[in-house]
Amino acid sequence: MARRFDNKVVLVSGAANGIGKATATLFAKEGASVIIVDRNETGARITYDECNNFGALQNLMLVADLSITSDIHKIVNETVEKFGRIDVLVNCAGIGRQNSISSPHLLADYELIFNVNVKAALLLTQLCVPYLIETKGAIVNVASISSFKPSDVMLIYTMSKAALTMLTKNLACDLGKRGVRVNEVNPAHTATGLYKEFGWSDTDEQYMLNEGRRSNPLNKINEPEDVAKAILFLASNDASTINGVSLLVDGGLMLAPNNHAGEQ
Repeated sequence: MARRFDNKVVLVSGAANGIGKATATLFAKEGASVIIVDRNETGARITYDECNNFGALQNLMLVADLSITSDIHKIVNETVEKFGRIDVLVNCAGIGRQNSISSPHLLADYELIFNVNVKAALLLTQLCVPYLIETKGAIVNVASISSFKPSDVMLIYTMSKAALTMLTKNLACDLGKRGVRVNEVNPAHTATGLYKEFGWSDTDEQYMLNEGRRSNPLNKINEPEDVAKAILFLASNDASTINGVSLLVDGGLMLAPNNHAGEQ
């Protein structure tokens, strides 16, 4: 029986853990050859090995720092050299820090977070576009409900996710004319470990996840696989007329009164 992504080449950034890992693994299970990109070599290797278990013809692991422009060029060059095509791009890599307008390290945080969450996605997309046009492919960006909801402790992160959302919609208008669909997922609280990137302790992380569950009409938080399934849907032919969509993966949290901001 044919799988949804048989003979497709899928590039996933931030694939060493969390949503990126779940996404890469699910694409491989659905028949794709997956390019696993991350700066965390150990985590990327684990994802790579798991993808190989599903019998794709070939996968590729690339250790790269998305804050370095030359590394982004290397990702696309090595992908095309090996596979000769790109069918799907998933911009999943992201980082965050706690900050507010009074933070002494605000501008340093801005440079770091925007370089990875926005600039890297922009450049990686630009370099992949010629190949995506050839294959009439798809792009899925991993944003957040923080694209739409402010926070008093995640100033730069929420700004970056809002920027990624506007990138998604502008690209959908532009690339849709050339047969490339561009969408995004916007997860609420997800058990990925990203909270540690913000400098929160294990206790703080558990508190945030519990708050997310309490605020959610379904009384649950996302597992990475929940978000990965949404990403695969948007990248698949099942979503062939869906373009420019911000797909909330939040259990209805954004509809609930007194909800709390939560990031992927």
